[in-house]
Amino acid sequence: MSRFWLETFLGRIGDYILFFFQNYYFYIVALLVIYGIFMAVSSYNFKRIERKIDEEIVTQAKQILDRHPGISYVSLAEEINIPWVEIVYQRSFFPYVSREADLWVQRTLANTVRKMIMENSNKLKSVLVRKGIFFEEGDEEARSNLYLDYIHRITKRKP
Repeated sequence: MSRFWLETFLGRIGDYILFFFQNYYFYIVALLVIYGIFMAVSSYNFKRIERKIDEEIVTQAKQILDRHPGISYVSLAEEINIPWVEIVYQRSFFPYVSREADLWVQRTLANTVRKMIMENSNKLKSVLVRKGIFFEEGDEEARSNLYLDYIHRITKRKP
């Protein structure tokens, strides 16, 4: 009876596809596990590079603010100069990078990493606000960990 339903809903081609999956699922699972490991390592590689670039942005911003205490955000953003090639060369341990939600990887090149990180136009501002260096007008405090803030808001506890 179940064979009749399979042929009715899937047809003959669906029956062949189902037969293929039943007989060769070990190979398919192995390929998926290898692909998952490959993607996890390339994503971790990208996160390492991104953390170092965030650290570089914060240190340069602090140095610039020490020299020019009343500087505006636009001038601060123009003066920050990130050594992309050096950071990518030092922090990369794998020849590919990918974001967490991507389905494929890209080569670990300075231009590629720069496009991936600076694709968000507010990246620099969000890093500075998160580290407490630059505050937007009307923003009393910067939230360092949004998950904890929302948990404290839900449980009505003071941090």
